[in-house]
Amino acid sequence: MKMKMNMSMQKPLSSATLSFAVILLVTLFAQRAQAGTTFDEGLPVARPQNLARLVSSAEHGFGPAQYRLGWAYARGFGVPRKPVNAFYWWKEAAKNLDAAAQLQVGIAYAKGFGVETSMTRAIHWWKLAARDGHPGVALEAQRLLDSAV
Repeated sequence: MKMKMNMSMQKPLSSATLSFAVILLVTLFAQRAQAGTTFDEGLPVARPQNLARLVSSAEHGFGPAQYRLGWAYARGFGVPRKPVNAFYWWKEAAKNLDAAAQLQVGIAYAKGFGVETSMTRAIHWWKLAARDGHPGVALEAQRLLDSAV
């Protein structure tokens, strides 16, 4: 006997489950970036046609594309490795309220990656990420804030 489940009978996901899912996705993305793979709409950025679309989207102000282009410059995926350019694109994405980019701008300021080191500015961007971010990003930003103060 098959039992149909009424949609109203399904339990909503708990905030802990959602937080775990976000943290898992952020972790997987970070592992891919460290392994040398950055994606534009699921395709490797190293392909010239994908890079052209990514650059075009970033230049038109699309925050996620700006963030990904920053990673391309940070790692040298399809473009020369240029920390200054990476920082520029991360900051553009951060201005578009991309919390992951806000977190990354703070890290760049803390480490002096493509910009002069400034813990004051790092903390400013981490506070924005903690305030505006998804749970996983906010949690990481808060961890960095706690260790910086």
